[in-house]
Amino acid sequence: MAKSPPPGHPRWEDRGELRASDENGPAVWTLDTLTDAARGAGIDVHRSQVRRILLKEGVRWRRTRSWTTSKAPEFAAKER
Repeated sequence: MAKSPPPGHPRWEDRGELRASDENGPAVWTLDTLTDAARGAGIDVHRSQVRRILLKEGVRWRRTRSWTTSKAPEFAAKER
């Protein structure tokens, strides 16, 4: 499941438009969204179990960060 694209992740259609299979679904997999998806598929699993499985398989993930933030002191002045 973690190797598949999340339901809210946009994909290019034949007409050249970006569409997600589920507009309200998650655009990226997180521990919470993986847990919810597994439960929706009938797999009784907890968030901590998903985390342990991913760690054991060597899968790395990072917290989602916005590209519009920066720690650079001059960032706010340059953004305009």
